[in-house]
Amino acid sequence: MPYRVWVVELSDKAAPRVHPDKPNLYVGVTIEDPWKRFDRLMDGIRPNHPVLLYGLRLRPDLYEHLPAFSDRVTAKEAKGNLAKALRRQGFVVNRMGHRYCVYVILLRDVRPRTGSDKPWVYVGQTAKGIEERFKEHITGARTRGGQPLYSRVVHRYGEKLIPALYESILCVYLLEDALRLEREVAERLAAEGYSVAGGH
Repeated sequence: MPYRVWVVELSDKAAPRVHPDKPNLYVGVTIEDPWKRFDRLMDGIRPNHPVLLYGLRLRPDLYEHLPAFSDRVTAKEAKGNLAKALRRQGFVVNRMGHRYCVYVILLRDVRPRTGSDKPWVYVGQTAKGIEERFKEHITGARTRGGQPLYSRVVHRYGEKLIPALYESILCVYLLEDALRLEREVAERLAAEGYSVAGGH
């Protein structure tokens, strides 16, 4: 029997959007025709299914390029790849979605600078508000379990955010992209003569 990956647009009650133009989506695998599956779920065959609770309409434009698959394992792999691609565009998929932004903090001299008049900076990335993340560093915030939420170097040497060094950088929607972007920004600033902490 063929397995199909299918996509349903959900209402904003399912989860907050991370991009204003990209709605919530449900991505799943079915052995039924997606239209039939959608109708049956909307009729209540699974009372707590997100399609019944929040479903608005099918989005064949987002899945019809995929073939039918002969086995569930391959179909689930294709589902995962599609979900990741959609999240990278800014969609919230199966209630999972984040918006990661890179930020730069001015540091007092961590160690003496050599050969440059540019200061020490810390490069980081966060799914929280940048001001909120800066405050966590400065105040030495911890989790309820006592784990540090801050960078020691920022807690000790941090002075202020430097928006001019990051405000033109577009935010991204996958952690792996955010980590890559964080590294790239750190490398670029180091090449420009800044002494850089963080950005790993």
